Amino acid sequence: LPTLDIWGPFAKSQIHQHIIRAEPLILVGGGSGIAYMLDVLSYLLHYHSSIRFKGPISMYFTTNSFDLLNWFTTILIKTKPLENDSKLLSINIALTSREITRSCIKSGPEFGRRSEIDLQLGRFNFANLFKQLQKLEHYKRCHVYCQGSTILQSDVKKHAKKNKFVYHESHSFNNPTTHV
Repeated sequence: LPTLDIWGPFAKSQIHQHIIRAEPLILVGGGSGIAYMLDVLSYLLHYHSSIRFKGPISMYFTTNSFDLLNWFTTILIKTKPLENDSKLLSINIALTSREITRSCIKSGPEFGRRSEIDLQLGRFNFANLFKQLQKLEHYKRCHVYCQGSTILQSDVKKHAKKNKFVYHESHSFNNPTTHV
């Protein structure tokens, strides 16, 4: 039977073009933005052998839901995304819930050994993150994609442009309380 590949909010061709040109990518997702990050990971896993993945790709996912964090990390552990290319793919997760403390996070032994996954409590500081990445030679022609709240997108866009990264717009939802 024929198969149909469907890729999410960012066109497969956009991501594919950056990857085959070995252009660095920063992907940021907040809350339901996890869907597009999983979509890109699925794409990379599916086409890994044919596209000569050269990276680097840095993924930053932020959520205030401990359940969503657990679900995402479980998928990462099971799929072992690009296990042999851990220097090319980094996955960073920020848990922003006020009710969760470090003692609540029970990382299994496998999660603790996966050096390409970094977990932190609290929000990402994109000003500092992008400033540090900009200093690295292989992030000079970096493309940034962000899927999440309007506030997250605005913050990422501001700091991406400040560090001379190429920011790609995505759809957003306006805060309904701001409409007249």
